[in-house]
Amino acid sequence: MISVVLAAGLVLAGVPSGEDTWGSDAEATGEIIRTNLWEAERERRTREKDQPDPEKRLAEYLRSAYCARAGEESGSGAVLPCGDVPADDDLPECDDAGVLEPLLRRTRATPATPWGPWYVLSDWACAGDLVPAFTAADFRELPLAPPALHVQPARGQVLVHMPTIVYSDDAVQTLETELLGYRFEVQATPSSYRWDFGDGETVTTRTPGRPYPAKDVAHAYRSTGTQRVTLTVTWTGRYRVAGAAGWQDVDGTATTTASTPDFTVVERRSRLVTGTCDDEPDAAGC
Repeated sequence: MISVVLAAGLVLAGVPSGEDTWGSDAEATGEIIRTNLWEAERERRTREKDQPDPEKRLAEYLRSAYCARAGEESGSGAVLPCGDVPADDDLPECDDAGVLEPLLRRTRATPATPWGPWYVLSDWACAGDLVPAFTAADFRELPLAPPALHVQPARGQVLVHMPTIVYSDDAVQTLETELLGYRFEVQATPSSYRWDFGDGETVTTRTPGRPYPAKDVAHAYRSTGTQRVTLTVTWTGRYRVAGAAGWQDVDGTATTTASTPDFTVVERRSRLVTGTCDDEPDAAGC
């Protein structure tokens, strides 16, 4: 995609530095008002959010091709919305997202007074440039929930030298977040699972394992003691502006970590008994 270089800065003669120029009578001074794509769109979204009732707004916005408007009554730089599109050589070269029409603005002093003339707030640009990139840093800031971590047997004790089964799930998480005024839908998908069994042994898998009788992810402890399993899941993501059709991949990954409660690795020896554990629940091995 080839970016468009737009006029930088907002040119408003006679307006003190630091004052809010939105809805001011700057247009009446006859100055040409142009700012960059981001600032223009942020202004529009902010103003329309602050005043949702169009009848009460002091600034109105329109995306349209424009024609120069001559005459002292309109002021220098005023324009009219029109259908005159520049030649292709004068338009930015954009990808499949297409070309974005200029954003025009006009203002009025009060809801009861007439609208002033239209001015160009931002010029022709690529539609794809309007949407901010959703970065790996943004992805890592999302409140991803660690998937559930299960251990079998699940009674707080496991047997030494016997397989201890662990498993999780591969559920996709869908979240929404806001970035620079845009609502984003984000889908996070587990891509790998790193199992730390607490005794120095680790294993990384592409799948989350399954419960007994499957033994996809299992570990035999070689000594007794207290242990815990820690699972670190690596997530890949994709995103889109809420309601849009196309998804884009996040350029990076995120991780979540979860641990089991402590459990005890024990040793059990077989013994001959005269009855069952139902008959003698306190007998050795019951």
